[in-house]
Amino acid sequence: DFVQFVWGGFSVNNATLNRFFSAIMHLTTPHTHGSSNPLGISSNSDKLPMHPYFIFKDLVTILLFFLALAIIVF
Repeated sequence: DFVQFVWGGFSVNNATLNRFFSAIMHLTTPHTHGSSNPLGISSNSDKLPMHPYFIFKDLVTILLFFLALAIIVF
């Protein structure tokens, strides 16, 4: 059952909370701390703001994914 797989068992427990908070931390950490720069090259001129450029790209990708999923399922 898919719900039991996502929950990590029959009910919500420690494994579920660990998965949830790990996913949230994994998604938010790069946005707060930024990517590493191993070469030491200044890239201030290449930076674009997250909103609206990348938010729009992410939304288009998500919509296309759900459209493809709907075509496959229905």
